[in-house]
Amino acid sequence: NKIIRGAIAEEKPVIVHFCRHGLVDGSLVLEDDGGNDKAVSPSGLAALFELHADYVECVVLNACHSLKAAEAICQYIN
Repeated sequence: NKIIRGAIAEEKPVIVHFCRHGLVDGSLVLEDDGGNDKAVSPSGLAALFELHADYVECVVLNACHSLKAAEAICQYIN
């Protein structure tokens, strides 16, 4: 998602908190650039945080079924 990538790159947060819906496969449902819901896979979330691992120290996932996403993100964020 370009909006999220841009916001993280611009703000350079230490903590990122997602509060959205989660799917059984571990995907999080985020909004795309047009405001429509889009499922983002655990590997997609991991790739996002790989880009921002220099400054993001904590990611909070407030969603059902988010364990797979958390495990994927942990490859890059302690």
